[in-house]
Amino acid sequence: MALPSLDPGHLLLCCLAVAVKRRDPVLVSQIAEKADKTLPQSQLKRAFGRLKGFGMSTDDLLWLASLEE
Repeated sequence: MALPSLDPGHLLLCCLAVAVKRRDPVLVSQIAEKADKTLPQSQLKRAFGRLKGFGMSTDDLLWLASLEE
């Protein structure tokens, strides 16, 4: 039986959630670059708008936001 595949937005979102939980700024940067290259802007906004639903705590989101500064 084959496993269901994720669309590119969900796949990158899962990877980002893991990178944030690991506090890995290099991996977060690589995922962001890949997302910018492969996803249209509308899909980027929709995918990353769902990040909180992937078990991200307030501390996780604050850490991620601190990388943007």
